[in-house]
Amino acid sequence: MVDGGLMDLSDRTGKAGGAFCTFLPEVAMPFVFANYAGTSRNVGSVVHELGHAFQNYQSRHHPALEQIIPTSEIGEIHSMGLELLAEPLYNSVFQRDSERYQSQQLRYLIGMLPYIAAIDHFQEFAYTTPAATPRERCEMWLEVERRYIPWRTTGGIKALESGARWQRQRHVYAAPFYYIDYALAIGCALQLWLESLTDRTAAIKKWVRLCSLGGTLGLEALLQQVALRSPFKPGTLTRIVSEAAIQK
Repeated sequence: MVDGGLMDLSDRTGKAGGAFCTFLPEVAMPFVFANYAGTSRNVGSVVHELGHAFQNYQSRHHPALEQIIPTSEIGEIHSMGLELLAEPLYNSVFQRDSERYQSQQLRYLIGMLPYIAAIDHFQEFAYTTPAATPRERCEMWLEVERRYIPWRTTGGIKALESGARWQRQRHVYAAPFYYIDYALAIGCALQLWLESLTDRTAAIKKWVRLCSLGGTLGLEALLQQVALRSPFKPGTLTRIVSEAAIQK
């Protein structure tokens, strides 16, 4: 990818923001775009997109584009999985702050689960009640906020107190019901990370195998191929989060 000019990672004046990975069928290779300016968030973004890129590369032999680029609940396992499996390499970037970064990363992923549940539940309310007024939608958000993330504070900001916080989540507008895919992926990526603590080689082999399968199977069938538990199975997330909390 470096030799072929398929990575544009450095930050520069006038460059569009954000980060993404795409697949170029003409050359059967992934392309990664990012804005790396040396922050910890930049590191996570680049590694995340490289997880997508590796999966695309490993799956490029499949005949259909849908098999090369899987659905998002599958594809996010590859990217989040690499974020966690790359832990030993973070020492070269963060040095003595490496452990702190890894701990923050883990807390962030676990903390995302109830927030994602709130967004998903809110969208169910909103889309099954299309005639709701703006005030009623904000009341829907306050309801799910109390249920899933009651520890969040408003800091006296009137817009947040009124229930308008959901409007900052662009997925609600641009990609309805997509956000829950991240929760499914987190549940699988954390399993890979936990296994890596006792058998790193085995965990990486599972991740590579999952990348190679691409979108050739549905989520649960793919997880069976690499001996990971489905997040839909009762107790799976409880066990994963409990074990992860003990580790960090």
